Amino acid sequence: KKVVVAEEAKLPDGILQQIAEKSSGSYRDGFVFLEKILSQKELDEKTVTSLLAGVDFGTLVKFAAKLAEKDTKEAILLLNNLIAQGVSAQAINLEFIQFLRNLLFVKVGVFDNFGLTAENLTTLAKLSDDFDQSQILELLKLFESAIQAKNSPIAQLPTELAIAQFCLKD
Repeated sequence: KKVVVAEEAKLPDGILQQIAEKSSGSYRDGFVFLEKILSQKELDEKTVTSLLAGVDFGTLVKFAAKLAEKDTKEAILLLNNLIAQGVSAQAINLEFIQFLRNLLFVKVGVFDNFGLTAENLTTLAKLSDDFDQSQILELLKLFESAIQAKNSPIAQLPTELAIAQFCLKD
């Protein structure tokens, strides 16, 4: 915040929070992200997400919807498309776990804005109808396990396995 004020910059609400989350407590990483963002002439959610090497909310919604439909092929293709765009499997897993946490909270009636816009909260509420609580919990466990498998010879394999295990169950 001090740097933003000193630079007389204006940032939309939530960007500093996103930077703090992405930098995981690393002061240096936080400044690198802030520098990238402050160098932009125009900022929107997609640009910020791209600069922070993350996954935008709309893509997370699509990914969750493919899982709700048990569409293994499209979920894996979406995952691999993100990786081809330069987003790491770890980053995807971390963001999807946060997304699932928010989805679970909405599903069980814990209403908070989670740093999301009203429109995104509405989308999350609608999406929560496509899952029961146990499915969201199962996805959280599967993607948490994928994060723990850091030494896989194929970076996205643990995530692909999580997708397949969820979609092909039953």
